[in-house]
Amino acid sequence: MRTAVEFRQRFERDVVVDVAAFLGERAAAAVEGGVGPDAILIDPGIGFGKNLDHNLDILARLDLYRDIGCALMLGVSRKSFIGKITGEKDPKGCVPGSLASALAGVRQGARLLRVHDVAETRQALNVWDLMNSNRAVCFPPGKLDTTKGQFWDLIKHHDISMSKMCQQPMK
Repeated sequence: MRTAVEFRQRFERDVVVDVAAFLGERAAAAVEGGVGPDAILIDPGIGFGKNLDHNLDILARLDLYRDIGCALMLGVSRKSFIGKITGEKDPKGCVPGSLASALAGVRQGARLLRVHDVAETRQALNVWDLMNSNRAVCFPPGKLDTTKGQFWDLIKHHDISMSKMCQQPMK
């Protein structure tokens, strides 16, 4: 097991590329040893000897880890980088930042999340999933005259309503 100092010394260049290269090498070794890529999870290790800039760089470039060809796991729940961004000193107060970070990770291909606040994360994922489904109806600016009832006619036609969306069962 490497210490935090050893990790920091290793990341003198580009932490994102260094960690991706390391994980790619380990995944390749596992595959050579007979483990199928579908049985391998990779985790870039948010925190764990990395500073705020390292963590933000990794989160901004998760595509490099996804490109390794194994499922991407992400652990951003209650991490200190969230407190550094928000000024929140209590990790339990970092739930909103944890949710935002988790959703950003899922948007970039994270397949598994390590979380402390399971119910809150599940709810955020369910809402996010619904919001990103094809249920939304979009209009170019100025193309919908709400004063003539077009909006409500459209909602009725597509059977879309906020009350219906809010009553969707949790997956």
